Amino acid sequence: MKRSRSYASVMRRWYRPIEHECPQCHRPLRQAMTLSKRTVITLAGVIKLSHAGSRCPDLQCTGHQRTYRSVEADALALPGFTYGLDIVLLVGQLRLGQHQTVDEVHRELQVRLASLGVSISRREILYLFEAYCTLLRASSEAKDDQQWLAQVEKNGGIIVSVDGIQPEKGNETVYVVRDALTGRVLAAENVTSSETAVIKALLAPVVALSVKVLGTITDAQESELMAVEQLWPKVPHQVCQFHALRDASQLACEADKQVKTAMRKTLQPKVRALRRQLKGDSAQASTSEAEQFCVLDEYASGVLSALNRDGLAPFDFATVHSAEDLDEVEASEAVAGKKGGAVSWLCGQRLARLQTIVAERAVWASQQAQVKGMHGWLLQIEHLLDSSWAQEGEEVSNETVGSRLDGWCEQMTDPLSDGTLSDLEHECLTRFLCVLANLRSHLVQCYDRKDFPRTNNEMERSIRGLKTRSRRISGRKNWNSYLLRYGRSVAYYDWWEQDAAHHQQLVEHTAHLDPARWRNMRRETSTAQSEQLQRFRFRHKRQAYLASLEARWETAAPTLPLP
Repeated sequence: MKRSRSYASVMRRWYRPIEHECPQCHRPLRQAMTLSKRTVITLAGVIKLSHAGSRCPDLQCTGHQRTYRSVEADALALPGFTYGLDIVLLVGQLRLGQHQTVDEVHRELQVRLASLGVSISRREILYLFEAYCTLLRASSEAKDDQQWLAQVEKNGGIIVSVDGIQPEKGNETVYVVRDALTGRVLAAENVTSSETAVIKALLAPVVALSVKVLGTITDAQESELMAVEQLWPKVPHQVCQFHALRDASQLACEADKQVKTAMRKTLQPKVRALRRQLKGDSAQASTSEAEQFCVLDEYASGVLSALNRDGLAPFDFATVHSAEDLDEVEASEAVAGKKGGAVSWLCGQRLARLQTIVAERAVWASQQAQVKGMHGWLLQIEHLLDSSWAQEGEEVSNETVGSRLDGWCEQMTDPLSDGTLSDLEHECLTRFLCVLANLRSHLVQCYDRKDFPRTNNEMERSIRGLKTRSRRISGRKNWNSYLLRYGRSVAYYDWWEQDAAHHQQLVEHTAHLDPARWRNMRRETSTAQSEQLQRFRFRHKRQAYLASLEARWETAAPTLPLP
């Protein structure tokens, strides 16, 4: 028989519902049952509570079967938990807010509970964090957030932002739905496909809010666009311009990467060999010679930095920046040579060698010029879309931006037919104009409203924050399992922890959470994580897992009659 735990100091409390009479027949309520007798450990002390429930004594009353509970008793701890709600919230804050590991959270709670004569196991920290994630999700119903609904009314409605991230190919995709005006997460789910019907089901809670939708912003994914168009056919649907330009410039970015890689593979070994020579020369050189060798080494280091530049689609082309860097290095070397000659013949020889290496980039001059031209097309489109061309007082609207965009695209059709472009430029420009034409109807829908975002970058930063938090907590670069397990819950964290007022609002929501909703959400979470658990068992405990499948199959198999 399991022995009950004993504590040095225990507070005894009896809780009754605050209602004293039946709202239907107005007769005094009577205690009908004891809902629970349990021990709850809080940061303030150990409480042994008795929670009594009341009912209307009139058997003919329509409200006779309703049981009245104590809100204060329910707010102490979650159903079935010994540790109080304040400890669950503390575990979540230490884990997600302060990025502590499980061991660090365990030590922190051991110190806080030591004065109460209470200890807690490391495994319990994991259970409490799972409970916190489920609690976070269960308490984040947008329809219950009156402060947010008041802000929505002030804004005149919401702008629905949709985006998803797939941790690994073949795994579920974590989709997040967000109000672009307030930043509040409206829904977050793990889905196995990105079909239109699935996206519409994901957006069902937003539709149920019955608030005015001012517009939507999504990636260029067809299923997302079809879903929002079918749900809200009369509002503007903006495609993220950043993603659209990244898609349009894909071939140009690949060409940029190829040129950069070819330059680096050819020139980098030569520069490194020269640096090794310079370091050997410096060891035996005089003071003035050593100083010039040191200067040449730093020039060579700058050349390596230029060759190792990384681009970032769609606007940062590595080849363009590397060419500018090397031009400046070459110009600086020429200026240095005019200011004074080499101290020795060897110094002059090393300088000439470095200049020769830098000059070898001329082999790729034609390709660099083509990449720079394609990069220029991209910057021209971005200049049109960011409306930086508008003079003070000039109108910026969907019509004016769209007219400029159409004019640019029409102007760029001439080089496609006049034979002035290379094969690479022709292919890249064709794709560029094709993507812009396909997305034209959704590319310029954001300018008639000042606070309508033209990119989905805020959502991207929000999702990136989930990955960054995982790395800070675990110290590991891989965030796949974390996002699959906790992503749809911790997506709500930043909204509630942005300031003290929102944190207090979360505490109030969790304290008044319906026990039935908590149980349903916990059951739903366990079901959602079951496939992840099966995948974990297969990867890490394969033999035992396969043996259990064989045993289950044998148990379910029909028993054959004896011959």
